[in-house]
Amino acid sequence: MRQTKRLDRLEQCLAPKEAVILWLQEANRYSDVMEYLKYLRDQPEALRPITRVTNQVESAIRETMKGQPQKTIDAAVHRAVRDVCFLIKLHNQVNGYLMPGIRLWGVMFAALEGNLRAITRENRYQHLLNDLVHIYSCEIPYPLDVETAGTVKAAIRNHVTTWDEFDGGDTLDEWFYNYLLDQGERELPQGVYKYDDEKWQPLVTADNEKEVRDCFQDDAEFERFKAGEDYTKGLATIKDADYDAHYGRMVKAIHKLVDSGQVQRGTSVYLETVPMPFLQIMPLVEGEWLDRHVVVLAEVSAILIEKGYQLQETNDHHPLAWSRFIDNNGTEIDQGQIHDLCQQVGRRLRRFPGRTKEIDGRPYISFEDYCSWQGRKVNGDLPSNVSP
Repeated sequence: MRQTKRLDRLEQCLAPKEAVILWLQEANRYSDVMEYLKYLRDQPEALRPITRVTNQVESAIRETMKGQPQKTIDAAVHRAVRDVCFLIKLHNQVNGYLMPGIRLWGVMFAALEGNLRAITRENRYQHLLNDLVHIYSCEIPYPLDVETAGTVKAAIRNHVTTWDEFDGGDTLDEWFYNYLLDQGERELPQGVYKYDDEKWQPLVTADNEKEVRDCFQDDAEFERFKAGEDYTKGLATIKDADYDAHYGRMVKAIHKLVDSGQVQRGTSVYLETVPMPFLQIMPLVEGEWLDRHVVVLAEVSAILIEKGYQLQETNDHHPLAWSRFIDNNGTEIDQGQIHDLCQQVGRRLRRFPGRTKEIDGRPYISFEDYCSWQGRKVNGDLPSNVSP
């Protein structure tokens, strides 16, 4: 009841334009003009639009100008009533002019909508055609030989996310940033940074200065941001020192989680010559054991490179797809030759002089012993490719 009385008092204080807008908002609650006219048909004269709105405006003016000369009040009422009538009649005449064309517009809009849907379908079709390779690669089981399929399963089962990937990339920082946003910290608007001199610099212009300033508690904080001295993490409510301190505590907590044994420690090794991208970064089981078939693939590739072949990407972007081996004449090596070479290398690795171990039914070799093996074909400082 109190809220209703308050709204009534507000309506009694409206100027002509505001009163007409209020009436339009009420009329627009109906689905169409005919429904609104049916509603008005059974209403008393006092509730008809012009009568009601002019009465509201007149009451407001007489209340506001109480104590002034009657002639002055009457003139103001006259002007206000005239303005109300003009606005309402303008609205009615414009709608009366437009309504005959609504049906025609409906037909035109229906035709346009049909054309738009056809264009959308065509765009989707083209998009589907462009992505067929990706859809095939990622959604349909990929054909692999039995040995490689077993290696892939083992790689997935023993997968290791290295600390370099975790902390050196964006994963941990993104987690922390989203956590702060969830806690109610205020993010700076887009476009307030520019990349200059190989780093991000604040970009405050005449267009965005007020918006950016409103993000900060006071002028001093705003000036530190503009000077690039603080608030460089993208949040207007977190100072750089606080951000770094909290981030550091989170990193220590994760290390403690690993040290406690709740998360198993692991390592992986990068083998560049493996011709299958998914198997280039392989877990070292128990920090020591490398899947023997991965070594076979790495050795085969190294042998072909030594013979002058070059590795080239294919149109197949699946992570399990093999690279192409091309000779100096641009001829691709026959798959049968690759198969035979894999068989030869496999037989040689069965006589590997270092330590071996069977894990989950699969043969593994000691990575340390492989690195020191004089017979290996994969060159380079392999221990430097190990990541914890």
